[in-house]
Amino acid sequence: MTGGWLMPHSRRAPRDSDPRENVYQRTAGGALVLALVEVSCGPRGSKRYPFHRPLDQRHTGSQHGRSPSHRTRLRGAVGGGKRGSLFGLLGEVKDVARIVRNESRATRKQALQSYMRVLRSVRDEKTGRERSKELHIFGLSVFYVHAESLLHMTREIYLDRQYEFTSSRAHPTVIDAGANIGLATLFFKQKYPSAHVIAFEPEPHAFAALERNVAANDLDHVTTVQKALARDAGDAEMCGWPGSLITSLQPNRHASAEHMTVETVPLSSYIGNHLDFLKLDVEGLETEILDELSAAGKLAAIERLVCE
Repeated sequence: MTGGWLMPHSRRAPRDSDPRENVYQRTAGGALVLALVEVSCGPRGSKRYPFHRPLDQRHTGSQHGRSPSHRTRLRGAVGGGKRGSLFGLLGEVKDVARIVRNESRATRKQALQSYMRVLRSVRDEKTGRERSKELHIFGLSVFYVHAESLLHMTREIYLDRQYEFTSSRAHPTVIDAGANIGLATLFFKQKYPSAHVIAFEPEPHAFAALERNVAANDLDHVTTVQKALARDAGDAEMCGWPGSLITSLQPNRHASAEHMTVETVPLSSYIGNHLDFLKLDVEGLETEILDELSAAGKLAAIERLVCE
């Protein structure tokens, strides 16, 4: 692992280097921490780099006559507090490791920068400093409702690659059932620009972001459907919160949640003779929908299926 954003392990540290930084240079895991630091804060030697300064200035710069903007960007990127310290970065380091493992050298830096932008959006949302609900990540313009939800989807889709598939056709047909803001839809269209994607999302705030994402990225052959999937067509009560990932048609699933009436439709009515990929994430109704597909004789038409 080499490049402008990562110091090779074998390079001898200069005499004036921070001894705490040297500890991280000795292991592969520590190198990932330093990679995360450089992507978040800037290259080694820059003003934003958190080492080579007294420890108290790194964490409490405002107490020493420095403005809060001089605090380490690494701490701010992941929400501050104990989680913002280097020793509290285990989850983020694991995420970086997945990016390094999955991405080629040509795309690795962009993926790391995208991941850090998502982490910063989580920080900004928690501290009330969020200025926009739009991020430029993974080569896409992404509008979102909740930054924490975006981070969860980023991990599932771009880090874990849960919806990675290889199609036997040049123009695959994909259904994104439970699309939320449509990050998986964007992923499918990046992988197969000629694919036809049908994205279902009944919740109004998430659906609005889904449509904005489709339009902002100039995607064609994408059909957005503001309906919930169920056994029968009609109306049903949905409970959840605006833009939430856990909105559900199951009664009393969330006692304190908001309730609204949404239109429902059977999934089988959208499946023809062949479906290349079905992503099914509908918060507890997966079994009901699969039973409906089986009764309609449509399961055999599905080549690949990922069910949450």
